[in-house]
Formats: sequence, structure tokens, C-alpha cells
Amino acid sequence: MFAAASSLTTTTISSKSSLGGYRGKEVVQKSRSSMMRSTARRNNVNVVVRAEAQKTIDMNESRTYYFCIANADFMLNDENNEHFPEILRERRRFYRETEKLQDFWIVPNPTFLDAMPEIKKKIRQPCVAVMTTDEVWNTFIKLRMDRVYKGSVEGTGAELLKSNELIAADAFPPVDPAKWTAPYNKYSPGWWEVFYPGADWTQGYQATVNPLAEEGVERTGA
Repeated sequence: MFAAASSLTTTTISSKSSLGGYRGKEVVQKSRSSMMRSTARRNNVNVVVRAEAQKTIDMNESRTYYFCIANADFMLNDENNEHFPEILRERRRFYRETEKLQDFWIVPNPTFLDAMPEIKKKIRQPCVAVMTTDEVWNTFIKLRMDRVYKGSVEGTGAELLKSNELIAADAFPPVDPAKWTAPYNKYSPGWWEVFYPGADWTQGYQATVNPLAEEGVERTGA
């Protein structure tokens, strides 16, 4: 079976709650000296923020959740998709540095797929969905990953981000070093767990901001 179908299907799960909104940040110009002081303060704040769990959008508000879904091995373990963890890591870094509310997740074996039997049978199991409320970013993921099924569902995060079963860190066979030709080490098993709904983004964050900064440093965590 294919990793995923390539067509676009939009399915709606009804909900009674209303859509939520977002507030932008105010940008104020400052003098050079005040900018230096502000930078120092921001650096101190970043240390505090990194010690806290990432804040998310309201899971009880109904909204549209967009997803790209495919076979778990293709999404999480295929060596041709090594750019996928990097995409998520960079987005996580941006969200934490700008204190943006988390609006994207990795959802293994999502329960909402049970209501879409025609789609589910096209996707080799077990499967993984990347879910977000950002339609533009979802389209970007589709273009980067290619062989994934793209769609959307309507409802609350509490309803739609549930999993029938998680993907274990040892779900895939270890990599044979003799067959690994990339100029960097493979991500450690279970790198995806930090992107599960409710997971703490601080895990592995500071230690792996730039895993390629030093030659020979193993890429651990996410």
C-alpha cells in the first residue's frame, strides 16, 4: 500500500463552540542603549521561558485543524525525510523565542481517522498525522513531504488530537551504520515524542538547538 494518498479531501466534524481569535504583538522602536538593555532582559526571560512547558491554543474552542497524514515509518523514520524533524525543530524554536502559542503537533494513529474509513484504508498503518490550525503551514508540509494525504477536520483540540495508539521509540529497527550515508548522525529513536499533544517542549530544547555546531556531536532528542 502507499504511504498515503495524494488527493485532497476535507472532512468536517461538527462542534458547537465558536472560533477563537489571535492578537498581534506591538512593535516599538527603541534607542540603541535601550535595545541593549532590552536584549539583556529578553535573554533572561528566555531562560525562564525555556524552563516552562509550552503554552498552547485553547483546546476547548472549535476551529479548523489541518493535517498531513501518512504511514508512520515514512513520516518518522525514512532517511529521505530527515528534513522533517528539522522543520519541526525550527518551528518550535521560533515559537518559543516569540512566545507564540503552540498550534501544531504530531498525532500518531489519530482517532478522528476512524470516522473516515475511505481515507484510512488508503494509508498504511500505523500512521502519523501532523496537525495544525495554520492552513498555510499545512500546505508547506504537504509540498515538502509530498507523499502524504492532506485534509482538514472541524472540532476542538480536545476531540481531534487524540491517539488510538502511540508510536514507541523502538518501533523501527536500528540503523545500520554501514548503510547510513548522510554526513550527520540520524535522529535518536523517539525524537517525535516531544511534539505529542501535551508534551513538554523544553525536553531536549537547549541541548539540541544546533546539533551540527560541533563535529561528531550525536543528534539526540528532538
